[in-house]
Amino acid sequence: MRVDQAKAIRLDDFLQRLGHLPAHLRSGCKWYKSPFRQENSASFKLSRDAMAYYDHAEGKGDNIIELAQRIGQLQTVSEALAFIENTVGDLNLADYS
Repeated sequence: MRVDQAKAIRLDDFLQRLGHLPAHLRSGCKWYKSPFRQENSASFKLSRDAMAYYDHAEGKGDNIIELAQRIGQLQTVSEALAFIENTVGDLNLADYS
C-alpha cells in the first residue's frame, strides 16, 4: 500500500475494522471513545469528511498513518502502511480513488 492510498481511506471505515464504533454523531462529526485509553465520554472526534481525527483529551490529532502508528505501537510509516493494509483487508481501495 502506498501513502496516497492509505490517506484515501476514511477513518471511520478503518476504526470500524478495528472494532471501534462511534459513540454519537454531533454536528455531522462522529465521536468515539478513544482507542488509546479507557474513557467514559467520547473525546475522539473525526473531521466531517472522516479523513482526520482530533483527540480532545490529548489536544492533538492527525491522519490515518499517525493513527495506525499509535494504535499498533509502530515506529515507521512502512509498518503503519502494512498495518492499515492488513486491517482494511478486502476494503475496495478503488472506492477511495
